[in-house]
Amino acid sequence: MFTHFYKEVSLDSASFKTGSTDRPTFYFNTFMDDMDYMCISKVILPTTYYVFSSPSYVGCTIGGTVVSWPQGNYTPEEWIAVVQPQVVGLTITYSLITGKLTFAKAGAFSIVFGATEKTYELIGFPAGTTSGTNTIVAPFIADFSGPNYCVLHTRLASVFNGSSIYFSETSEDVGQDRLKMIPIDANRNSIVIYRNEREEYFEWFDTQCRNLEFYFTLGTRKELMTFNGNSFQLVVSGQSSTTADYEKNSNNVHTYFRS
Repeated sequence: MFTHFYKEVSLDSASFKTGSTDRPTFYFNTFMDDMDYMCISKVILPTTYYVFSSPSYVGCTIGGTVVSWPQGNYTPEEWIAVVQPQVVGLTITYSLITGKLTFAKAGAFSIVFGATEKTYELIGFPAGTTSGTNTIVAPFIADFSGPNYCVLHTRLASVFNGSSIYFSETSEDVGQDRLKMIPIDANRNSIVIYRNEREEYFEWFDTQCRNLEFYFTLGTRKELMTFNGNSFQLVVSGQSSTTADYEKNSNNVHTYFRS
């Protein structure tokens, strides 16, 4: 007969074996050896990461003046208070109705984002240069909270063969290591609690690999999310179907332990 086993391990990124709190690697000993399928059952994520993260999101050129601000999290009013005084004669306002920023200055001027400056994504502009006379209204809304999702990556997870996650893509990435898309539904300095209600299990092929590295990226960004000293928590669960020549008291054996 077939007996179905279930195992679950709770991980805190601050208890890493190697790596760092933001990018921990855990060693699972024998946890993986008899697992056929794996999934992330729960994620607890602190929203203490910086939306305006260095170096791509902390600068641009306004009216010929290079402006910058410390990496961090800002409301529109807080951001304006830092940027506006850096450019002589500049006035910046934010509309609660439209969600857009307006820049006003005597004469024609431009707002320029360099090739590596992605601030435009957060303050409502296209890439490159936007020019105007006296007033420039951002064509898009400002998004000071940043992308509303992050992606959990599991490096060394090439052993999850036969399973893939795609985000608006038509072809598979080389070195695919994305394991879960996590919606961000909490304000800054609070906590996102995500539960995997569907329990999608990734097929696991035993390669004798007993360690996995976990990390997050924000939206489509490639850079590592840093939680500024706080840790994140994961619940990793696994299932296996093994042939048994004796009867179990239950078809589901639940084993809970901490790494």
